[in-house]
Amino acid sequence: MTHLVANPPPTEVQAHLLEEALDGGEQVASSRDGRRLAWAVPHRPWASFALKVSSVPDLGDAVNRLVTLMKEGSDEVVLATGEVVPVSPGLVRSIRRRAERVEIEAESPGDGLLVVNDAHWPGWQARVDGRPSPPTCSCAAFRSQPGTMSWRWPTTQGR
Repeated sequence: MTHLVANPPPTEVQAHLLEEALDGGEQVASSRDGRRLAWAVPHRPWASFALKVSSVPDLGDAVNRLVTLMKEGSDEVVLATGEVVPVSPGLVRSIRRRAERVEIEAESPGDGLLVVNDAHWPGWQARVDGRPSPPTCSCAAFRSQPGTMSWRWPTTQGR
């Protein structure tokens, strides 16, 4: 389980996305004025390799595709890159979260996509095996190469 706290969404699209995100969740708290609510909701693993990826040309298409996939109960990852993205099974060996960074040790037998379910923040930087690997906005997604990789993400960069 994870927790989601939200204000009333300002648009119909955001209201629909919030409704889908809360599916299977239970309200656990609210602010005194009732305008901010908190829910406990089921979630995906914090870091995993994508086994199926949709690549669409822009953010609007990504939102539409994501809504469709959520209705279907799919765990497909959606990227707004317009590029073909390789997938490969992989194993996340360890995750270390610290105040200033996140470190993930993982391995994959082929080119793949490591997905980290965390909010995207402009300016964040990442390195895979010491090489820069800019995050793609889909939670956060990083392309991996065959073999073992070490992924580091300075969490305060750009905040």
